[in-house]
Amino acid sequence: MKITIITNYWLNSQGGGVREYTKNFVNALEERGIEISVIFREGKDEKNFKMPKNKVKFIWKAYKTLTKIKPDIILAQGGWFTKIPAILYKLHNPKTKIFALFHTHFDKRLPFYKRITYNTILNKFDEVGFVSRALEKNIREVAGLRIKRETFILYAGATVKQPSKEEIEEFKKIFNISKDKIVLLGQALTAFKSKAEGARILISATKILVEKGYPIVLILTREGKYSQMLKDFAKKINIEKNVIFTGNVKNPFVPLAVCDIYTHITLGEGGVSLSILEAMAMGKPIVATPIGGIPEAIENGKNGILVEPEPEKIAESLENLIKNEKLRKKLGENAKKTAEEKFTWEKTAETFLKLILEE
Repeated sequence: MKITIITNYWLNSQGGGVREYTKNFVNALEERGIEISVIFREGKDEKNFKMPKNKVKFIWKAYKTLTKIKPDIILAQGGWFTKIPAILYKLHNPKTKIFALFHTHFDKRLPFYKRITYNTILNKFDEVGFVSRALEKNIREVAGLRIKRETFILYAGATVKQPSKEEIEEFKKIFNISKDKIVLLGQALTAFKSKAEGARILISATKILVEKGYPIVLILTREGKYSQMLKDFAKKINIEKNVIFTGNVKNPFVPLAVCDIYTHITLGEGGVSLSILEAMAMGKPIVATPIGGIPEAIENGKNGILVEPEPEKIAESLENLIKNEKLRKKLGENAKKTAEEKFTWEKTAETFLKLILEE
């Protein structure tokens, strides 16, 4: 069986969660002996097929590449231009099964002409998938798309890469994190507006806790479009000494190992964030907003805390966890169990292969 994935983001790109999802998904399929090829627009990988950035040229070259690969299955994810090559190929190779996969949520209804275009494209696929049930609802109700094909959910997974003691100690030393600090962590909240707005609320919640006398340090990873805005905000409210901006980190499991509580405060989310799943897999207590697919992984009070995006409510939830070590341990253990039972890349690959066999 030959599977080809057509995607905007691939290795060594700025694709963030989509890049990591695709990379881990491909690895999980390859471990099962499946022959995988990737056609991509952004990134660098000599083993696979890089396309031009121009979308029209992308379509034509991707189609020509498919005619050389001759895949049995095509999974297209990203914008409309990733999907058209799959449709063109199926016109001449009707036995090939083509699937579309959505990763990103919409903030508003699409214009009429875009809805017509998207609906026409999507309804040429055998099935249309989403990385969470909430995302499917968003695509239908917010974007206004009418998908007439069968749909499927393909959750992300998490694979723990436990950092060494040396890596952990070096991180603490670089960012001057002493043993007496209570460490909060937010991963990759600086690149997109909806997440940066959540990070801003989180900084305000941190200020409330600091003013109550808690020795709090909030770590925010990734160098993103909104990093400077968040730094300026922390300075404006006189909390900059308690907020650490690490920029991009090579191994996200290092700050995860360092933190006491993982926080994911966002105003927009498509699927179940990889950052949340990785924190769950490491057994961390989590405080998150009930946005997008997050409630599909976090059951409030059982394996994490869901809280509305308001500084006072977030601070209250965090304070409760800080005071209650037993609760932190319970939430962390339950989160790890959920990740192991429901959110692994092996299960993601298994779900997709089962879908193919059913077709």
